[in-house]
Amino acid sequence: EGVLSGTSPSDTVRAWLSSLDSALRARDAVTAASLFEEEGLWRDLVCMTWNLKTCEGRGEIAAMLGACLDQASPRDWTLEGEATAASSPVTGDTVEGWIRFRTAALECKGYLRLRAGRAWTLLTAAQGLVDFPEPSGANRPMGAEHGARRNRTTWLDERQREARELGRSVQPYAVIVGGGQGALALAARLRQARVPTIVLERNARPGDSWRRRYKPLCLHDPVWYDHLPYLPFPDTWPVFTPKDKIGDWLEMYAKVMEINYWASTTCKKAEWDEAAQEWAVHVTRVGEDGAAEDITLRPKQLIMATGMSGRPSMPIIPGAETFQGDYHHSSQHPGAEPYCGKDCVILGSNNSAHDIAADLWENGAKSVTIVQRSSTHVIRSQTFTDLITGPLYSEEAMKAGITTEKADMLFASIPYKVLPAIHRAVNEVVKERDADFYAALRAKGFLLDFGDDDSGLFLKYLRRGSGYYIDVGASGLVLSGEVSLRSGVSIARVNPRSVTLTDGSELPADLVVLATGFGSMNGWAEELISKDVADRVGRCWGLGSGTTKDPGPWEGELRNMWKPTAVPALWFHGGNLHQSRHYSKYLALQIKARYEGLPTPVYGQAKVPDWAHSKLERRANKAVLFLQQLTTIQQTGEGLKVPTMPKSAVVSAEGIAIKYKSKYGALLTRTTERGFVIRKLTGPGGEIRWSAPVFLQGSAMGAGLSGGYRKSRTCIALANDQAVQSALRSQSEFGPCVHFLLDMNGTRIKRAHFDSSDQASQTAVSQDRHGGMTAKYYQVDAAMVDISVEGGSTYVDKDFNAAVYGQGVTAEGILSGEVPPPAEFQLLYTVLQQFVDETPSPVVKRELGASGHGARSIRSVRSINMKSSPEEGTALPGVALQRRTSATPSVAGIKE
Repeated sequence: EGVLSGTSPSDTVRAWLSSLDSALRARDAVTAASLFEEEGLWRDLVCMTWNLKTCEGRGEIAAMLGACLDQASPRDWTLEGEATAASSPVTGDTVEGWIRFRTAALECKGYLRLRAGRAWTLLTAAQGLVDFPEPSGANRPMGAEHGARRNRTTWLDERQREARELGRSVQPYAVIVGGGQGALALAARLRQARVPTIVLERNARPGDSWRRRYKPLCLHDPVWYDHLPYLPFPDTWPVFTPKDKIGDWLEMYAKVMEINYWASTTCKKAEWDEAAQEWAVHVTRVGEDGAAEDITLRPKQLIMATGMSGRPSMPIIPGAETFQGDYHHSSQHPGAEPYCGKDCVILGSNNSAHDIAADLWENGAKSVTIVQRSSTHVIRSQTFTDLITGPLYSEEAMKAGITTEKADMLFASIPYKVLPAIHRAVNEVVKERDADFYAALRAKGFLLDFGDDDSGLFLKYLRRGSGYYIDVGASGLVLSGEVSLRSGVSIARVNPRSVTLTDGSELPADLVVLATGFGSMNGWAEELISKDVADRVGRCWGLGSGTTKDPGPWEGELRNMWKPTAVPALWFHGGNLHQSRHYSKYLALQIKARYEGLPTPVYGQAKVPDWAHSKLERRANKAVLFLQQLTTIQQTGEGLKVPTMPKSAVVSAEGIAIKYKSKYGALLTRTTERGFVIRKLTGPGGEIRWSAPVFLQGSAMGAGLSGGYRKSRTCIALANDQAVQSALRSQSEFGPCVHFLLDMNGTRIKRAHFDSSDQASQTAVSQDRHGGMTAKYYQVDAAMVDISVEGGSTYVDKDFNAAVYGQGVTAEGILSGEVPPPAEFQLLYTVLQQFVDETPSPVVKRELGASGHGARSIRSVRSINMKSSPEEGTALPGVALQRRTSATPSVAGIKE
């Protein structure tokens, strides 16, 4: 029945800690785990696991203890202060208290919640290394040596010597790539830990990454949430910090905290030296005299602190290259002043989109329109500070004795598994408090949500880092009509002085801002190190919740953040100011332990191959973009309609194959091919669904009079079962190739944009030797002359399928629905379902099934007799293509 309650909450906690200590000293993991509820949770931040790991349920807790007890040897569990009793409708009646203990290597602190004598949640968090205490408080340095002696060196002498030597005659142990708040917080902690560290930043000064953003940007989080380690903001600091003010603070912080900060430094490449067990980081540093110097640093640890987001996500929109105004991502937006009297269109509806819209309106833009592709969670700033951050981070919390350190620990003490239920309850209060506000937004046509499971802003932030707006005024402009709103649509095409939306309407535009978010952090690792390393690391950020943009599997902690990754000595650090402050402590302790040569056996690293999930995400996203382009009516420079794929082709098919092929070389050519096949399935109620994908790969080699490159993307509508089966068969080919794919006007098709080139989009309808009818739609981007002999094969990629679905799963089993589809492909299935909803009649299947045509092809865009209206059909050999106008599926934030 658990530990019986004593006469007070403190007695109850002490009795539980005594039982835990006894079981752990006896190395009895099962008994220790029995002190928890059946579904109890132990969140460990480095203490036991040298990892950030949440154990969920007695089984996982017992397994962790069984693996970690001998090396950790936890002891001396004590209650700190007095325990308290608490009660809430969500968590029930609890007894809670702060605890302290130590392991063989670490001083630790924690927070315990008991229900009916058993532990519901336990947080254990490392505070410092036993043998290497931080020089703070009573351990602070003297700063001066009193007395007289010759050749004394001053503090300035030592700092100047360090600046001269570090990175040249003395190598840093750690290099941090990126110089924002995350890098500075970590560098400050490593400085106090006496770990030689260099921060690399491409901008000229610390804080420039904030100064360069759009002019009215302010922090949306209140000041109590945003302190940096060791040096909190003064009591006079504003609640919401302007961007230039935070930039100045970061510059001051770098100097005061004595951080070795290499500004004006470009990190060009990083490579792991297996023999030396260190990184080779190649940088170019521009000195104060303007001279550039190439330097190779050789740290043992490399930390990516380039922000919680990766590279800007730039959706491919046809016609962008013809636009005569300004066209840029929100991260490059210079401010509103140049656009007074201009027509402005913003694609996106989250924080940046709203902030930029309000700034443009305030600076006299002629018109401002937000194009909202998908729903957004909106919360008023005052409500956010009162109900979400206020209980832990506010003046009232400080008066109640909740310091920033305590607030951070209390926030961390709620495992991510139970956080949604708590925030759902909070959001019910939010909805009631601001009911009129939300009703007005909906009446205006704004697409509003509270997250996939009504858990609100914090869970959206943790799961995907996007999808929300903290209203600081722009929502009022939307409600008043000062900022126009077009919801449920996207931009189908950019024209020289306007944009055409997916509903066919047109907006005048002198400025187009793509507030379309960012990719995953590991994109920077791909750019700096290699694609292979980025794939091995896998996705950064997100919990694996299976919600929108947070594909499974469930991890229980933020993916790859502040903890060991699948690539040794490579770390990721990022997040908001709160996370930069709090989690930099645990990352710094892990690095310091390695610097001192301490054993750091890591428990609980994800066994799922993250590289496979990363590849799944990229392939699914590319397929969605490709389908969007093919099913969107495009117009060439000559006024012709390019023959894109009708949605009815997808709806009527028994299966879909999407393939990507690249061919490069001169005299000797190499061709690589990747793709997948999915099959239509019928549910028990007659509903249409799609199988998981079977992945394909292929390669070929050629020799002859060849030179250049050719990239093709193909979507194949497999009209019958024979075609589906044929798509899975291994196919070997050997024979001559003759291609003349030179674009004579010098304008190649770039990134699959449609233009007047003959290779813009081609369609072939054929019957293969197995009787399978197919309709192929493909795009070619090429500059190649190819007269060669080529041989190669295409086959099922058994290794990748096994990595995704497990050993022993066959291609036939995958297509028959034996395995669930990967979460990363959910958006693709959503798009296909939209096609079904928008296309009532299966025309393509009927026409293909009745056709007796052999292989035919459309040789040129110019040779097709197009109807004048996009609503009318287009006649192609062997297949009737019916085209309907409809909203293009939203692909917000998709990376190519």
